[in-house]
Amino acid sequence: MKEKYFILFIVLLFAGCASDETALPDTDTEEPSAMVPFSAAISNGSSARSEDDEEYLHKHFINDMTSGRQSRIRVINTVNYSIPDFSDASQYKEYAYIGDGTETYESNKVNFTPYNENGFDWNELRPTAASFIFEAACYPNQYEPFSEVNTDQTDIVNFLKADLLLAHHAQPLSQRYDLVKLTFHHVFAMVKVEIDLPVSANGGFPENAIQKVELADMQVGYTTDYTSAIDNDGARTVTASGQTADISMYCLKQGEPEGSGNNVTQHYEYCGIVPSQNIADRTLVRFTINSYTGNTIDGEFETEEKSYIYVPTTNIDLAQGHITTLQLGIDVDILEAILLTATVNDWTEAWTDMPLQPDEPSAEDDAASSGGD
Repeated sequence: MKEKYFILFIVLLFAGCASDETALPDTDTEEPSAMVPFSAAISNGSSARSEDDEEYLHKHFINDMTSGRQSRIRVINTVNYSIPDFSDASQYKEYAYIGDGTETYESNKVNFTPYNENGFDWNELRPTAASFIFEAACYPNQYEPFSEVNTDQTDIVNFLKADLLLAHHAQPLSQRYDLVKLTFHHVFAMVKVEIDLPVSANGGFPENAIQKVELADMQVGYTTDYTSAIDNDGARTVTASGQTADISMYCLKQGEPEGSGNNVTQHYEYCGIVPSQNIADRTLVRFTINSYTGNTIDGEFETEEKSYIYVPTTNIDLAQGHITTLQLGIDVDILEAILLTATVNDWTEAWTDMPLQPDEPSAEDDAASSGGD
């Protein structure tokens, strides 16, 4: 009797399959999109668009299509802890920023769209263990990877070209088809120099005296550690490497002279971006400053360009993701610049205790200029 019931069940099953009626999908169940959606925020950014005088901090992705400035990111789905190559088109997908600069970390909206309509498909991605692993890079104001930091940072576009943002994110398998939220980190260091010069022909300087400020002999190459395990949404470790070069800094501020009589000063601020490195027993900053000579020509005070240097008396660690701020001043009595204060904060500021000195020619330089051996 049991055998008869079993045979009857099989017959009914095949009868159902042979029916001319086609089963329709459940229209009440919405299939998730297979395209991978991305949002992103910059670590230590804010929820409001930066003011013009804070643009150098690069708190937000750039989306200024009127000038052609737009952030694009390259994203790679790494498998089994492979090392991403953002120059290999077979590995990455490129996405363009479509946000308005007001996104927050909690933002649940897509603010990147596939560039040239070529994005990731969830059904083509491969997980590692229990997660989909994404590594991403943003090269502000340029869209190709670079192996060395831009050395001409004298305007805001070139300055931001020296920045590098990286993101690492593990999306659990249970969140497949959900929005992927990337957190980008500044992985280089910034140096900010602030200086007040006395404006006077008597022991001071002419207006707009600073002609150039350089970070001296900086390593401009870098290496990224993709082999070490890091926390989800953490920052990869990036350190300086390779050859050295001088970096011309961006003039963030050249204020108007303030004060009266013998107490007139002019405020200057300069910034530069470099890979993380340690500075010890050598020049860090070099200034070219238009200076009074003490002589007059046809009744006008004569000036000439002089080089001043800032030499730290202790090691300075230019830390990844931080801004080292050196606040300098001039001792009018000895005509040397001295360090007043310094600070280090997350993509903000730093202090040390060292003087700025005139960059006097060495004995070797004197011999060379005079034709000596």
